[in-house]
Amino acid sequence: METAETVPTVETPSCLCTTQPFMAVPDVAVVIGRSREYLYGGLREGRFPGVKFGRAWGIPRQFVRDFVAEVVELGLVVDFEEYAESWRALRTMQRAA
Repeated sequence: METAETVPTVETPSCLCTTQPFMAVPDVAVVIGRSREYLYGGLREGRFPGVKFGRAWGIPRQFVRDFVAEVVELGLVVDFEEYAESWRALRTMQRAA
């Protein structure tokens, strides 16, 4: 039987991976279950919120969090592109207020 003294502990690394305001497209693709090509196309055409840093795209982490929380966790059936459009509209209204 192992005691608490013999059980190895794992240190939590201090990383910025969850505190940065943007997520890389490959990471978002894994989270939402879509292809990177789909996301890149949507970003280029302006269907999804994002920002381009040189050749790399970033998608707002809050957008992904909101999508997962409101759609996936609640079990709603929503088109990703429609969700992106409504998310942008909501953000625009919040800034105007």
